[in-house]
Amino acid sequence: MDRNDLVQAAQDAADARTLEPWSSEPRLQLALVDELAGDLPAARKALDEAIARAPEDWRLQLISTRLYVESDDIPRAREALAKARALNPREPILQLAPREVGGGP
Repeated sequence: MDRNDLVQAAQDAADARTLEPWSSEPRLQLALVDELAGDLPAARKALDEAIARAPEDWRLQLISTRLYVESDDIPRAREALAKARALNPREPILQLAPREVGGGP
């Protein structure tokens, strides 16, 4: 993805956030764009805002796990993965994730 695509995607997410201030989705999209751009602090901020709007969405916690791993914050990654599993214990993708983030299977 080139830089112009990321800029446009960020603008689209910001526009959606303005149109749907209650929704977690535009913030999630912005977090993903920021992650692709390599701005992990901005991605973390946007994702935290998404989680605040949809605290029961296990997918946000799973993405949070990934951002924490990318930031080398393994204790918080473990917490986020545990929250995702608590929110949706039967989700197959969560069964595939290692029991210990930063460790083996």
